[in-house]
Amino acid sequence: MAVYPAPTTRYAAPNGSDSNPGTIGQPYLTMQRCATAVYGGSTCLVRAGTYRETVIPNSGITMMPYNGESVTVDGTDPVTNWTAYQGSIYVASVALNSDDTNQLFANAEMMTEARWPNGDDLFHVNWATAGTGTSDSKLVDSHLPNIDWTGAKVHLLSGTDPWGPLTATVTGSSGGSLTISLDSLDDSPYIQPQAGGLYYLYRSLGALDKQGEWFYDTRNSALYFWAPGGVNPNTLNVRAKRRQYAFELIGRTNVTIQNINLFGCSIDMNALSANNTLDGIDAQYVSQFTDLPSSSNSWGDYMTNSGIILNGSGNILRNSTIA
Repeated sequence: MAVYPAPTTRYAAPNGSDSNPGTIGQPYLTMQRCATAVYGGSTCLVRAGTYRETVIPNSGITMMPYNGESVTVDGTDPVTNWTAYQGSIYVASVALNSDDTNQLFANAEMMTEARWPNGDDLFHVNWATAGTGTSDSKLVDSHLPNIDWTGAKVHLLSGTDPWGPLTATVTGSSGGSLTISLDSLDDSPYIQPQAGGLYYLYRSLGALDKQGEWFYDTRNSALYFWAPGGVNPNTLNVRAKRRQYAFELIGRTNVTIQNINLFGCSIDMNALSANNTLDGIDAQYVSQFTDLPSSSNSWGDYMTNSGIILNGSGNILRNSTIA
């Protein structure tokens, strides 16, 4: 039978060291070190600051700010060393995710992944209209810009009753038409590519033609960005999403996380997580994905790995804001 130390209080601070004893005068540097230095009934008090980490705490502990100070766990990291690429577009070398969960922020405002037609932002979409001859394997539109779209993605809202979107990958490109491969089976005739359907293209450097847009080249780990106002992005606080979760409570029980802010990250639990309490959480941009399945059976993947996840039993989210 394991024997744990008596409940105690330990501290973390941006000016600390993980080799410290974790006292208020000699705090740990990371929340993770604090979260694993204490056991059931103990408290980890966090000093004001921004912490760029994923915390996996011991069960039974409480994590909260010291004396009401402002604490943020940030899923993003700064992107620096931008160099001129073409016109007002700059490029930086950075290792981001190879999937569809990347996000870019400039001074805490979310930027838009490059697309055609251009939209104002994530919520204000301008759609193109598919023409005659469009099918599950082909998209026809005489208005398509004459560039090579191979490798780009297509977001479609199309069919006789498109209650949900679907996405596809462009496998071939020629004047006025694209060869496409759907990311999953369509739901014909309700959700399928067809003439008159709406769509836009994204994940292509050729679509980067507007301020506030970005494109990430996974092959070369190169991030391209046209900053707002056409300024040099080295003059801005540019950050890219690097971590999905602020706290991983997989299999954890009786953990309390209180009055901690989240930016660009979320909290994860699984079926074995129980009696955890999230109280006073202020969360922004908790998760991101852009490639959508068309089958309702596939949505389960997104429902279990996006948003703040309350899986398991007896878990509570209260007094919180999610935006």
